[in-house]
Amino acid sequence: MQVFKVFMKIVYSRRIVILLYTGIFLAVAVISTLTSNNSVQNEFKDTKLTIGIIDDDNTELSGILKDYLGDIHKTENIEYDKDNMIKDIYYQKYSYIIRIEKGFEQNLLNGDTNGLIEGFTLDGSYYESLVNSQTESFIKYTSALILSGNKPSEAAKKAQKLISEDTEVSVYSENNDSDNDDFIFATYFKFLTYILLSVVVSSLCPALIVLDRPDIRARTNASSLSVSSQLKQKILGTAVYSIGIWLLFMAAAFILYSSKFTSSEGLLVVLQSFVFLLTIVSLSMLVSVIAKNQKIADIVGTVVGFGMSFLCGVFVPQEYLSEGVLTAAHILPGYWYVKGIDQTIGSGTKNIDTVVICIVAELCFAAVLFALMLVISRKRRRKIV
Repeated sequence: MQVFKVFMKIVYSRRIVILLYTGIFLAVAVISTLTSNNSVQNEFKDTKLTIGIIDDDNTELSGILKDYLGDIHKTENIEYDKDNMIKDIYYQKYSYIIRIEKGFEQNLLNGDTNGLIEGFTLDGSYYESLVNSQTESFIKYTSALILSGNKPSEAAKKAQKLISEDTEVSVYSENNDSDNDDFIFATYFKFLTYILLSVVVSSLCPALIVLDRPDIRARTNASSLSVSSQLKQKILGTAVYSIGIWLLFMAAAFILYSSKFTSSEGLLVVLQSFVFLLTIVSLSMLVSVIAKNQKIADIVGTVVGFGMSFLCGVFVPQEYLSEGVLTAAHILPGYWYVKGIDQTIGSGTKNIDTVVICIVAELCFAAVLFALMLVISRKRRRKIV
């Protein structure tokens, strides 16, 4: 098992790159999952402001109005001083300042509800609309109750009670929790397009390139190891490493999305990810034959990874891509992988026949890439001989 041991040592030397890609991806997945699991608070709460109140009327009704505002905001009695008021508003000591004009109670008793309150705040602030709405409601309710025969103080208190009654508010959302879980689960597997490709290519290619160097191959052939034994050990090393990385991501998916992972749709997505892994391994073997050194292999892996992710619907959903981009993406295995996930559990229309077509397409890509690798490898060896 000498070749297998050397293979694993070379892969192990790339552990920093593997840990970096894997760690960042899993950290983002965990954060996204925890964030999405936080229950959304659909309870409406009034905004509490800090309000300065100038009471020039100083009557029973103006006092009840101040009590009403004090129940829903933080209020403070102040004196009228225009310079200080401007400064306090500018430095946000008060969100809003209201002035209860002299004659407030008398005008209200006479049924006159206009010009009873003056407000001061910053230009364009929504505080003006909020507080004006609350004071106007108080004034109109009080005026109506007084006209209906209630005593002024009783009318003001009833108006305060009516306005303060809680209203049940229901927030409607088109996406329920199940849809949100499906989206996050599908997104995790879509992003494996980039992560799996980056991790596998960046660590598998160096091992294959080193073992296929003419001097290394010549020394190995001169040993007691047969060519078939060498090939079997390379295949074993490739399989152990690739499946090990894939199992790591599957274990993380099971921990984060156990309910979705064990469903029939989830298991179908897992199967698709394994088929896509075969395509990535074939691509890595082809790159290792074409690339002359490890740096070129890393560049090819980065370019292919980003290009496939942008064109095939990983970073941008396929439904938002233009027809031209999607047509061009058909020649990339990532397109069929992402489309298969959308057809299984994503945003696309669910269609098992399309999923089967996507899986077959990925297997065809894997076979073609592997065949190209064999052809190029044989030609190179003949030239060397």
